[in-house]
Amino acid sequence: MHFVSDNQAGAHPAVLAAVTEASAGNSAGYGEDPLTAAAEAAVRDVFETECDVFFVTTGTAANALSLSALCPPWGAIYCHDGAHIQNDENTAVELYTGGAKMVAIDGEGGKPDPGTDARPHRDCDGAWCAQRTARRHQPLQSERVRYRVSLK
Repeated sequence: MHFVSDNQAGAHPAVLAAVTEASAGNSAGYGEDPLTAAAEAAVRDVFETECDVFFVTTGTAANALSLSALCPPWGAIYCHDGAHIQNDENTAVELYTGGAKMVAIDGEGGKPDPGTDARPHRDCDGAWCAQRTARRHQPLQSERVRYRVSLK
């Protein structure tokens, strides 16, 4: 199997065989079928709690939708500057959250460094930017008070 991207390579023959077997016959659609109910029950068993289950077709959708359930549109999501969600999901998080920004934080070995000064700031064009603050892009004092981030 090739795991570079969930939509870059074709499906494994075992996956195709399982899909073919599952699609035999007729069944209610839109999550009302016995196969979906069984898959939802299996997820609940893994988490040992009642939970809602939403099946999506790509990892990007799964990542962005999960983050949208945790972060309001006016919020920010902090991650390492090398994180997959920061570098490879493009603007999916902003789309699904309704505007939340990704805030990239430096750190060794893929782990954000809590000592890093990270805060939203205005870029040279005056638009909000959610990257680590550079000295030449310091926010106004009123913005610093309103958007200051505590990583302790």
